[in-house]
Amino acid sequence: MLSQIGNSSKAPLPRLVLMTGALVRGGMEMQFLDLAREHHQNGGEVVTIGANGPLLKSFMTFGKTVLTDFPIIDRKSFVDAVVGEIRNDTVCIIALQSDYFSLIPLLAKICRVLVCAHNRSGTFEQWLPAKSLTQLTKIFQALENDGRLALSASSRTNADAHAKLFGLKDSTVKAWYPSVCTTDLEPLKEHENDLKIGIIARLSPEKLLLLQAAVHVLRAALASGDKAKLLVAGEGIARAEFEEWANASGLGDNIEFLGESTDPVSTCRRFDIAVVNGRVALEALLAGCRVITVSVDETADHELRLHSVVTCENIEILAEDNFAPTLNKYGAENLLKDAKSISDFDRAQLQKWVVEKRSAGISHKLCLDRVIDISIERSASATEYLLEYYFAIYDSLFTIDQSEQLRNERALRTEVSLEMEKAQNWISEQRDAIQWLAEQRDNWEKVAIDCNDQLESLRSIISDSEKSEC
Repeated sequence: MLSQIGNSSKAPLPRLVLMTGALVRGGMEMQFLDLAREHHQNGGEVVTIGANGPLLKSFMTFGKTVLTDFPIIDRKSFVDAVVGEIRNDTVCIIALQSDYFSLIPLLAKICRVLVCAHNRSGTFEQWLPAKSLTQLTKIFQALENDGRLALSASSRTNADAHAKLFGLKDSTVKAWYPSVCTTDLEPLKEHENDLKIGIIARLSPEKLLLLQAAVHVLRAALASGDKAKLLVAGEGIARAEFEEWANASGLGDNIEFLGESTDPVSTCRRFDIAVVNGRVALEALLAGCRVITVSVDETADHELRLHSVVTCENIEILAEDNFAPTLNKYGAENLLKDAKSISDFDRAQLQKWVVEKRSAGISHKLCLDRVIDISIERSASATEYLLEYYFAIYDSLFTIDQSEQLRNERALRTEVSLEMEKAQNWISEQRDAIQWLAEQRDNWEKVAIDCNDQLESLRSIISDSEKSEC
C-alpha cells in the first residue's frame, strides 16, 4: 500500500491531473476514477486527460475532462492539450505507457510532483528497447534526486522489481493497490439451486486467461456432482473469442454470458465462487463471494493459474500481490473444496477487511500523504539535465521512420477496433434476429399443429357423415 508520509489533512489539497488512455472500465482507469471522486468530494480540483470511452460521463462528474486521441497520433496537439492543464501547483499522475514516456521530462519540468503509475505484470524491461530503457532510467534517477518523482506499481513484487530495474530507492517506488468505492454491505446469502461460479472482466484478449482458469473450476464442480454454471460478466472486443473458447471447452451449455456490468459488486452477488484477481477480487469479497485467485504468469497449463482461496489468514499476503500470485499445482478440485469450506463468519470478516483496508477514501488519503511531503524545491541543474534527455528519449522511441510507421499502425488498429465493434454489434443484431425467427417458427409450428388437428377433425366429421348417409 502507499506508505503514509506526512499529514495531508494539514495541507491544502493539490490540483490533480490524471492522464490515462481510453476511459474504459480497466483496472487503472477505475483506480483513477476512485481517486477523482474522493478528491472532488474533498474539495480538490481534478482534471482528467484521456480518450473517449464508457467512463467519460463518470469522470466529467468529478471535474474537467480533456479528450485526446489514444493511441496518440497527433503528438503536437496532444502535448499542447497536456501542457495547457499542468501548472506548478499540480500533482500529475500518469498511467505509464510507451505513448507517454517522451513526455516525462516535460511534465516533470512543469508540475509539482510527477507520479508514474504502472499496473502491468512484469517490468518495462520486457517491452521497452534497451536504448529507451537506459534513457528512462536516467530520467527517473534525475527526478528522484530532484525530489519530484513517485513511481507506483500494481503489487509489492512489481514495485520491488522496478526499484531494482531503475536503481531507485524503495521509498520512491511503492505499490498502489486497487480500492473500492462501494462500502455498503448487504446480508450474505446462498444460492439455492445451481452452484454459480463467476468471472467479471473487460472481454479483451489478455483477460481470456480468467475464463480458461475458471473452466477448470466448473469442470471440477460438475465432476463432483454439483449442478453448476459459469457466469461471465463483461463486454469487449474479444467477446467472440471468449464464446469460441467456451464452446471449444465442451462445457458451453454450462457457461452463460451476462453482458456488460456497470455495478461489479452487485454482479458478484450473483456468484457463489468468483475466479478473479486485482480490483475485482476486492469487489467479489465485498459482495460476499468465496474467491479463488488467478495468476497472470505465462503457462500453457491453465489450471496452474488457479492459486488459492482467499481466507482471513492469507488475505494480507495475497492482497500485496494484487490477488494475482504465482502459478500453483494445488489443482481445481482441491481449491473448490477449500472455497466451499469458507464459513459465513469468515465471509463477513473478509468483507470487513476490504472496507477497513481498501476503501477509496483510505486510498485517496494515503496517496495525498505520499505526494504532499515530496519536496517542491526545484533543482535547476536537474531540470536542465532532464531536458537534455527529452529529445534523446523521443528519438529513441520515435524516429521519423518509426513515427510514420507507428501512426499508420495506430490508425490501422483504431480502424480494426471500430470494425470489430461494428461486427460485434452486427453479430448481436443477428442473434436477436435469429431468436425472433425461432420464436416465430415456434408460433407457426403451433398454428400448423392446430390447423392439422382441425383438419383431422373435419375429416373425421366428413367420414362419419358419409357413413351415416350410407
